[in-house]
Amino acid sequence: MNSRISNNELRSNGNFVIRYSEFVIRYSPTQFPLKFLPHGTFYLMQNLENHSKEVSFKTLSFYFIPLALQALSQSITYPLVAAVAARGVGGAINIAGLAQANVVSFFIGSLGAGIFIAGMIFGKTSEGYHAHRRICYYMGILFSSLQIIVCISPIAHLILGVIMGLPADMEKSAYVALLTGIPLQFIFAQRTPYMTTLFVHKATGRAYAATLGRILLTIVLAYIFCTIALAGPFWAIICLAIPVLLESGVLYIMAKPFIKALPVSGKTPSTRTILTYAASFSLGQLFISLSGYIIGSFAARAPNPEITLPVYYAVISLFNAVSFAATRISATVITFYEDGLNRKILKKFAIVSGLVLGMLPLIFIIPFFCRWYYLDVQHLPSSVVPLIIQTSLMLILMPLSIGMRTYCEGKAAYLKKPVAILSGQAIYIAMVAIASFFALNLGAGGTQIGPIALFFGNIIAALVILFSINLERREEIEIPPSPPSSIPER
Repeated sequence: MNSRISNNELRSNGNFVIRYSEFVIRYSPTQFPLKFLPHGTFYLMQNLENHSKEVSFKTLSFYFIPLALQALSQSITYPLVAAVAARGVGGAINIAGLAQANVVSFFIGSLGAGIFIAGMIFGKTSEGYHAHRRICYYMGILFSSLQIIVCISPIAHLILGVIMGLPADMEKSAYVALLTGIPLQFIFAQRTPYMTTLFVHKATGRAYAATLGRILLTIVLAYIFCTIALAGPFWAIICLAIPVLLESGVLYIMAKPFIKALPVSGKTPSTRTILTYAASFSLGQLFISLSGYIIGSFAARAPNPEITLPVYYAVISLFNAVSFAATRISATVITFYEDGLNRKILKKFAIVSGLVLGMLPLIFIIPFFCRWYYLDVQHLPSSVVPLIIQTSLMLILMPLSIGMRTYCEGKAAYLKKPVAILSGQAIYIAMVAIASFFALNLGAGGTQIGPIALFFGNIIAALVILFSINLERREEIEIPPSPPSSIPER
């Protein structure tokens, strides 16, 4: 094939409209490489040259590990503040109460989960960044208001006591944590545009440094609070909020030079455009967030919830941390999936990463570490150690199943099939509910319902996403090009 292309036929996203005789061909350089010759003549070089090389496990690991560490670091603050809660009046009951309050709080925050991804897409220009930041400001006010409504006594009792079925002492500690955490909704929303700016300019090292500082400060505050007897769910949330507030300030300082360097495009994306893009991701995350709520409501109805729930939430907090790290597999797939040579190794990498991440929390069932973390830090009684070991062993496959689901989500995202992702996440929440129901009625204990439901929910969701990919028509989404940054990456 031989043709010519004029400059005015170049698009900003790198695609061409090729006119050849009476035919019009839409050309994307990600699908077919071109070889340019003098005078604008070009040839399609599909399958004629090997432009790529299969990546190794080492390359994928260097990309994935920093992302996993950041996710792991963000999750680890919740087990730290749980130690503060456990030392208050009520003891280990406060761990479960704090966890249930976080379930409700995360559910509210998940309504805006897609706004982070939207910020990475539209925040590449000055106009897009400020439009995204304005949305985050009002979203923070909205989510804080929703949590205030949830904290109205009759509504709070309906959610925590009636629907979730929490015992009275546990409901009280959950209510205190939920009420104290209202400002956190606003703080998290205001942090988003600064973090997305760093991600857009590939300054993830700076973002991780801010997160690491947040963790170190949380450790220090948790130790101080426990030493001077500032304990219970109220002080646990305070211990969590102070480092998050300071982290937001540090992220702002780090992102400010990049914000000033953003190019001016002359076109401001509308609020409706940004929210529409974010909606499908937010709805899917909403389904995921419901799983903790559903599992907790079934587990609370199993025998001896005052014993099983504190154990389950103490153990799941560690597995949630490594599982959150496993969700970064989707970003790895999106980055490397374009080359067909990488697709097979990406699947293997997702499996190996999930298995390795699942083994990490087992360190804490070794007698010395078990005594230190679960008995001393989490303040659980020594009589529940066998239950801790059993729950940990049942959760080994949780990161693997999440890794397989997020691998499929990354594949669907690369192929621009959001409906496939949404379908999988909807099936996920349905399977969690069904599996929890059958596990409870077949006699599973309060620490066994969660592992069973999470495994089946993730695996079935992964299969549904793969099936949906073949059914859904590929959608072309116009994405602005990344801005050239005048600031060196660090």
